[in-house]
Amino acid sequence: MESAPQYREVCISDVFAPWFYIACAQCNGKIRNSTASESQPDSFCAKCGLRIPRGDAWRRVRYRLRCRVTDQQMSFYITAFGHPVSKLLGLSAENLHEYCLKSRGNPTSIMSDIEGILRGNRFLLFLPPSNNLHLNQDITVKDILPCSSTYTTLAESLKLQLPQTTQEFTDA
Repeated sequence: MESAPQYREVCISDVFAPWFYIACAQCNGKIRNSTASESQPDSFCAKCGLRIPRGDAWRRVRYRLRCRVTDQQMSFYITAFGHPVSKLLGLSAENLHEYCLKSRGNPTSIMSDIEGILRGNRFLLFLPPSNNLHLNQDITVKDILPCSSTYTTLAESLKLQLPQTTQEFTDA
């Protein structure tokens, strides 16, 4: 019998790049580039198979936050996608990606900032039902919330005033 979903308080010890991926707007699957041997110069969704022309509106930037966390019992890996990460960082993946391209020239340049606000802080994870959590297991979390009332989001620390987009609020 499967147990109920659980909350677990953890400390983030490591944050891994990349913080985003290019997703299919239909199903949130990762967009893959077609190989040179294929007849079409398009990309495709690895999840639903949708063929996506280069530069098409079916592409979007989506959060993929992967961290190593520890609690009083063990260390394990978590991955959070979409809306929970938008809430945690205070802005959408699309807006953060655009900010990075305009102000820094490279979307990966923000990793040290993301790491700086997350590493060493305590968070409450909403984990899917599981009978046994294993050492070094990789778990996709449903939600991640700061434990401290003084937690500062990335948007606040960078003094960004960007609107949230609704695109990330639907997770497949």
